[in-house]
Amino acid sequence: MILEKEFFEIVEKLKREENALILVEGRRDAESLKNIGIESEIICISQKNMYDLTLDLVKKDKKIIVLTDFDSEGTKLFKEYRKELESLGANIDIKYYKKLKFYLKKFIKGIEDIDNFLFTHRTSRPYSYNPE
Repeated sequence: MILEKEFFEIVEKLKREENALILVEGRRDAESLKNIGIESEIICISQKNMYDLTLDLVKKDKKIIVLTDFDSEGTKLFKEYRKELESLGANIDIKYYKKLKFYLKKFIKGIEDIDNFLFTHRTSRPYSYNPE
């Protein structure tokens, strides 16, 4: 199934990201990414001042990957963080959010569900998952 192949390829590329900061909405989102093997630094943005946080992130001089949920609130946060980070000249990578949202929005509501989706589909159709 093309969806699964694309999803697993995106996850594997995300796992290989080095020197990146990943922004998620909350603790469960961070746990889900860690459960699938993401080792990059993950920062939860909930209950943080966006302007202070973005200034601190830019100082770290790393690629920033924004992975908010796919619902209207997550999409709004994605757009706000993208705009603010770009205005500060940050190295922001939006491809993961756009691809994951495109492939998964019909199946899961957000980042916190990625681990369950991956493990369910990996065990039901192992032929579609080849991390090598």
